[in-house]
Amino acid sequence: MRILFATDLSTPAERARDLVRDARWPEGSVVRAVSVIEPYGAFVGLAPETIMEFDDIAVKDAAEQLDAVAKTLARSGLTVERDVLIGRPADQLVAEAKEFAADLVVIGSRGRGPFRTTLLGSVSAEVVDRAPCPVLVARTPAFTKLVVAEDGTPGAQDAVDLVATLPIFKGLQAIVVSVADVATPWTVGAEPPMLYSASVDAYFEMLDQQRATSGRLAATTAERLTQAGLSAKPKTREGHAAGELVAEAEAEKADLIVVGSRGHTGVARLVLGSVARAVLTHAHCSVLVVRTRPTTTKAAAKAAEGVPLHA
Repeated sequence: MRILFATDLSTPAERARDLVRDARWPEGSVVRAVSVIEPYGAFVGLAPETIMEFDDIAVKDAAEQLDAVAKTLARSGLTVERDVLIGRPADQLVAEAKEFAADLVVIGSRGRGPFRTTLLGSVSAEVVDRAPCPVLVARTPAFTKLVVAEDGTPGAQDAVDLVATLPIFKGLQAIVVSVADVATPWTVGAEPPMLYSASVDAYFEMLDQQRATSGRLAATTAERLTQAGLSAKPKTREGHAAGELVAEAEAEKADLIVVGSRGHTGVARLVLGSVARAVLTHAHCSVLVVRTRPTTTKAAAKAAEGVPLHA
């Protein structure tokens, strides 16, 4: 497995470092620790030679600190690399994830209190939006209990696949949460009473169907994770998905929320909203966001390879 660990070498980043250090990665995994230096010229109008001097000092200092991080992470069965990147942090990290062919990006979060959204949005959330692989935003130095979101979508299935197969999750407690989210009907004052009654009846019928579906999804996934070596139990909640996932994590004192994402960015994210983004913003704990893999049917894959469909 190839893990890209992004650190700004700050005190909050030490939590992410400790998580990477202590996690049970598969034997033969490679961890690449990187830190990004944004050139001084991006901030101030200094003379070129002064900018180069400041940049050289910053790179040298980051390299020394990364050496110490690499020594902390080193252990048998794990290869540790390190590098200092120069440029805009989010752009550099996304490019590095692609170049390194990362299976997972681990990044810290400096967000806290009422300003968490603003601080998070600068780097971590953008990396989540753009990275070609799952991203773990680490707010705790370890995790022992996780909340796994299950809504039956391909993104959720990919997230469950990751939890079921990675050894770092073996033996942990997992609460599989499926949220029944049906909007409450609203009416205008002139609406006939019979129409209002019909809309309410339809709402409760949809809610019952959602409860049943959510229950089945949670139970099936909990059983799968149990067979994969976790101690998993199903849970159904009602309301807005992101808020209920965060509330469940807080109630259970979970260290990690695992959520799938369709990867909407830009205008699409603003218009459609994103459960993953909302969880990432408001959760008190670490969050693992698993992007939906490109969908390729078996027939399409064979056709692309020139293989007869009946083969």
